[in-house]
Amino acid sequence: RRDVSEMGFYSLVRRPSLDDEQDERTAFNKLLYHIRNTSFFNDQSLKKAGQARKTLTSPPAAAPASGAVRLIAIGASTGGTGFSGIFAEHLARRSLLRARVAFDGAPLCPNVIYVAADDTHLTVERCGAQFVFRCLPGEKVSGHRPSVDVLFNSVAGQVGRAAIGVILTGMGKDGAEGLLAMRRAGAFTIGQDEASSLIYGMPKVAFNLGA
Repeated sequence: RRDVSEMGFYSLVRRPSLDDEQDERTAFNKLLYHIRNTSFFNDQSLKKAGQARKTLTSPPAAAPASGAVRLIAIGASTGGTGFSGIFAEHLARRSLLRARVAFDGAPLCPNVIYVAADDTHLTVERCGAQFVFRCLPGEKVSGHRPSVDVLFNSVAGQVGRAAIGVILTGMGKDGAEGLLAMRRAGAFTIGQDEASSLIYGMPKVAFNLGA
């Protein structure tokens, strides 16, 4: 048997059993409480951060002026959204911004956080001077639906340099190719570093692609 820290885990949480007195939301809130109160950093990870400095294969796009940014697209897997409706409610409680689950045909409003709906791909479409969401079924991409690649590719084509792309912790490669497309379209792109990632998968692939 190996110590869990050797397998990349910082901690384990037992899945709560659900009964009449404890519904899913209560269980989820307890999990969020544990995550918020657990440090994913230790001395070793901080040392790794200093040793893992690398240079990008090409200079990053200049950060756009705040007024020029129309949309910030964020992709995450491990430690990401969970159930979309509950996650949107959690963001709304803990943020100064409104948060809601995106639905097909909804216009993008300023200063609102939108969460991809469960089991549908989320894309952005230009409609005159405005952008609207498309939430459509389809084959899984990189094993996921919604897929970060699908979102990022649509943002690259529809928003271009007026967008910012962010890829966070997660297993696999979903989002890496899409982030590269955003960068090539002139968007400012950001990837989570290894030291702070619970699983340095998606950001690593994006980094290695030069995204």
